Amino acid sequence: MIGCTNCLHSIIERLSIEQPIVVMAKQARKLSTEQNVSKVTNFHSFVDENAHDDSQKVAKLYDDWATYDQDVKKVAYKGPTIGGDMISKHCADKNVTILDVGSGTGMVGEELHSRGYTNITAIDISQKSLDIARQKGAYSRVVLTDAVKEQMPFEANEFDVLVCVGCFIPGHLNQKCFPDWIRVTKSGGLIVLVMRESFLREGEFGNGQFDRAVQDLIDSKKWEKVYTRIYPEYFDDYDGVVFVYRVL
Repeated sequence: MIGCTNCLHSIIERLSIEQPIVVMAKQARKLSTEQNVSKVTNFHSFVDENAHDDSQKVAKLYDDWATYDQDVKKVAYKGPTIGGDMISKHCADKNVTILDVGSGTGMVGEELHSRGYTNITAIDISQKSLDIARQKGAYSRVVLTDAVKEQMPFEANEFDVLVCVGCFIPGHLNQKCFPDWIRVTKSGGLIVLVMRESFLREGEFGNGQFDRAVQDLIDSKKWEKVYTRIYPEYFDDYDGVVFVYRVL
């Protein structure tokens, strides 16, 4: 019994040491998660305040954000899945040419490639993000350009589908891109846009600016609206919205 008692005391002592370690580990994981959430949610404010007139600040933001994929996954970012769902729903042909605008590290390309789409071009302002995207093997082409200040380096009517996920953010892309998107998309082709729903009422999108740009292109018969849907908890606690347009 003495041996058993000593054994029991040893277990109790070990548990008393391990318990704080377990607690600290849990606290560290919680802090790490909170930091990741903070990084994802607060960068919108950083860009809104600092990068409206300087695209290179946006490029540097993403060049320096090496853990982007891991961070957005930890806040349950659904953007790439929504984009993939929309293209699968409205375009069953796996051989279509797709342009991923603001591809970043290639999460949308990965999603589309997993669904059987193989002819995908990535375009982004961040070279380091494109380097990561290229390594994933989902894209047939990756192109570095500033789609805010420059016309995209593609021929007219080059793509069957254009997709843009999570890039309609203050200081990034906005509705001024629509005419160039229509230019590079074939007649009858699709444009899929996924964004945070609350941005429609803020900054460069608010006061009806986004809605007017969309309606002007409908009225001038440049495109037609095919589908719109709100997605709850698109990322973290924010709702998302998807728009699908057909180029005329």
